[in-house]
Amino acid sequence: MSWNNRVIWSEGMFIGTQHFQQHDRYLEALIDSRSRPLSAAGWGFADLQLDMGLLAQGKLAIVSARGLLPDGTPFNIPQDDVAPEPLDIPEDLRDGVVYLALPLRRAGVRDTVEAGEALGGARYRGQVREVRDDNAAFESRVPVMVGERALRLLTAADGLQEYAVLGVARVR
Repeated sequence: MSWNNRVIWSEGMFIGTQHFQQHDRYLEALIDSRSRPLSAAGWGFADLQLDMGLLAQGKLAIVSARGLLPDGTPFNIPQDDVAPEPLDIPEDLRDGVVYLALPLRRAGVRDTVEAGEALGGARYRGQVREVRDDNAAFESRVPVMVGERALRLLTAADGLQEYAVLGVARVR
């Protein structure tokens, strides 16, 4: 089975979480394969604002950022995504680059961790949100686990081969 094959739905089938996860992978791959050829190097920052106060203290922090990672993943801090933890700029990072990073999708690797768990190689951090039924005439809310992108700030010393990365700043 390909990581991106579609689910074959049928009458009376027992539907589990994995069916919806596989369907999401299929749709994401379909959108990516149809939109990627539309623009060469269609990734990067559309907007980026750093915390200048923390920068003066030797820390790099993102206040807001919007764009696309090289793997096609969109991000929008702080509207849709939580800003990554500020990075203490290492003393030995002279002429080094700090990157906004998100683990690449890999078959067999856990995609999501729950709030409070170490991120490891997870792309998403699960958070429970109360979600309203948009079609109900009455107020009907249920708790839904949603995935916030587990963005982080890294340097080359952290090992970047398993991440989609965008350079944020070069340290001088």
